[in-house]
Order: sequence, then C-alpha cells, then structure tokens
Amino acid sequence: MLHGFSAGWRSTLWFLLCLFCSQFAWAASDAEGGVLLPLGERVVDVTGTLDPSAKARLIDKLTALEGRRGAQIAVVMLPSVGKMGIEAFSNKLFSLWKLGRKGIDDGVLVVVAKDDHLMRIEVGYGLEGTIPDVLAGRIIRERMAPAFREGDYAGGLDAAVDALIGLIDGEPLAAPAPLRVPLEAWLLLVAFVAGGIGGVLLAAHRLRWRGALTIGAAIVALVAVLASGTDALVTVAISPLCLLMGGATFGALWTVRMMFYGVLGLIVYCILLGFLTPRFGGVLWIYALAAPVGLLFVLGLWWLVISMMRDTWRKGRQGFYLRLLILAGLYLVVAFFAGAPAVPLNWLAVLPFMALPGLLIFGSGKGAGGSGSGSGSSRGGSSGGGFSGGGGSSGGGGASGSW
Repeated sequence: MLHGFSAGWRSTLWFLLCLFCSQFAWAASDAEGGVLLPLGERVVDVTGTLDPSAKARLIDKLTALEGRRGAQIAVVMLPSVGKMGIEAFSNKLFSLWKLGRKGIDDGVLVVVAKDDHLMRIEVGYGLEGTIPDVLAGRIIRERMAPAFREGDYAGGLDAAVDALIGLIDGEPLAAPAPLRVPLEAWLLLVAFVAGGIGGVLLAAHRLRWRGALTIGAAIVALVAVLASGTDALVTVAISPLCLLMGGATFGALWTVRMMFYGVLGLIVYCILLGFLTPRFGGVLWIYALAAPVGLLFVLGLWWLVISMMRDTWRKGRQGFYLRLLILAGLYLVVAFFAGAPAVPLNWLAVLPFMALPGLLIFGSGKGAGGSGSGSGSSRGGSSGGGFSGGGGSSGGGGASGSW
C-alpha cells in the first residue's frame, strides 16, 4: 500500500504510526501500573517541550560521554508518572532500559514528570560512589528546580547533564554559594537575645526594671549606630519589639525550668546546625531538624487524641464508638483519595494528617457527661533504533525533587 508514496512520505507515515503506538502503549501501561516507554535515543521527550536544537545538544553531550567513558545517561521528559510515584517509576524504567554497561552498571536516568512537577536522578550501582544521593539532590535543587520554576526546561536539563558528566569525569561539584546573612538580621537577633537575657534576670529578681530599660535603650541606640542602608530605619523601629519579645518569651519560660532548658537546648542545637550547613548543605536542616521536630509534633498531636479518646471512653461507651466510627470513616475516605488502594504505603502516610480531625471529633465530646521503590534488572528488552542500554542496573540510588 505504501509503494505509491515517496520515501519522504513513507518516513513520515512510519513516524506517525510509531508515535501513535507508543502513546497508546503508554496510556495502557499507566492504567496497569507498568512501564512500557520505548527507548529509542538518549533523550526521550514525550511532552514535546524541548526544541530540536536543545534536544540535539543534549544528545551530543551524552554520546560524547559514552564514547569517552562508557557510561550511559538517558533523559526522559513525560507528562506524568501516574499513581506509581517518581521513585518507583524511575527504578522500573531504569531496569527495563538496562542503562550502563553490564557488570559495571554505570548508567544514569534523569526523569522529569512535567505536569506532576516531579523529577528524579536514578543512579546505577557502579556510579553510586561517584554520584551519591547528596550530590544528586544538590543537582536537582541547584540546577534543575530553579530553571524549571522559570519555565526553562532545556536550561535546567542542560545544567544537570553538565554536572553529571563532570562528576563522572572526576570533577567535583561546584560548592553552593554561601548564604549571606545581612547585618540588619544580626542586629535584630542580638536585640532578641539581649531581651531574653534581660527577661530571665527580671524573672529571677536579679535585675530591676529601671536597669532593664536603661540597657534596652542602649541596645536600641547601638542598633541605630550600626544599621545602614535602606532598611536602617525599619531595623531601628523593630529592635524594641525584638527586645520585648525576647524578654517576654524567656522570662515566661524561666518560670518553668524544664521548658526553659529544653528551648535553650534547641537553640544551641540550631546554632550547631548553622555551623555545619556550609559543609553538608541545606539538606542537613531537613534530616537533622525538620524531620525530628515534625515527628515529635505529630506524636504530640496523637498523644492528645489518645488522651481525649480515653476521656470519652470513661464518659460513655456509646459516644466513644460513635466518634471512633466517624474518625475511621473519614480516614478511609482520605486514604482512598490519596491513592492508598494502589499504593499501600499511603495508608501510613495519611495517619499524621488524621490527628487534627481526631482532635476535633473527640475534643467535641469534652463535658458531654456521657453522651456520645524495588531494585534489580528486568528481562524486558528495549525498543527503538539508535540507542539501547548496555545491561546495567540500579539499586534505587539517586535523589528526587519537585519545583
């Protein structure tokens, strides 16, 4: 049937047919939770976001890397990863494509889910020492995310690929720009700390109000002398408020010594993290502070919920069972919309968010008086013409991010 067409038209028809089939296979695989995206070249852009010149530039860099080092990097840009999650999708696609040389496992997969605003760098076993999770995360945060927020997907991918190639070639990743804290912020911090010390001395009856006011006025005058720039007037105006806040906060905490020393320890811990941040990066605050504080906060909320549940049980069994049934029903609804039937881990992920409804449901009964991501390589081969994996595998190393 195609004999009557010229070679150019036959090529175009074959391209459209392959594109249609690949899109159909992609839709079917998303519904089934599999990964059937074909590998035909080093840069696969299902969304059509990258222009031909940007795509060709990336392919040239990746081709040169494979010829020079043997390592394989593939870039995938697609609308969504569906219900799988970016980590599971990337690992399965890596296993399907077998990026990197067999036995050396020197492959890297960069996945961008445009509509999901998610991205991941999946690293093969053999490159986990060269591209550890920390560096992969930095590439995502420092190279990809800022460019993607501006809509510059080609620039973000170009910068990420350059950084990955540099690491594979043995070049260290450039140090992040140091955070510069303005002088005005330091002055306000000094005012807050001075106010805190004054508040403790007042609460301990070691300082009189006249002396506290004199010291406070001297600190405001010092701020006025040292502050400069366009924000100098605002800094001077806010400094008395910082003095009062510090004094009121730590003066009140001094009356409860255990809480006072706990807050003081937290402040010292944060200062220590501040000194370590230039060495380990801003991600240190997530793992060393935000995550533990968040966990303690959630545990505290659930402790309150359980206490209220116990009080409701004592006041009346009927009211307790009614409220428990409402909370359980709400939990099932929220978990269903969060995709828990497809992703079992989401049954646990929803639990922290159920503490607030639990407080509302069981708190309303007070005073009622008795009323009521896997590893390993896949056997599936890759499709396409000019580029294929070399048999490598990944153990899930890498990093994910969003923008």
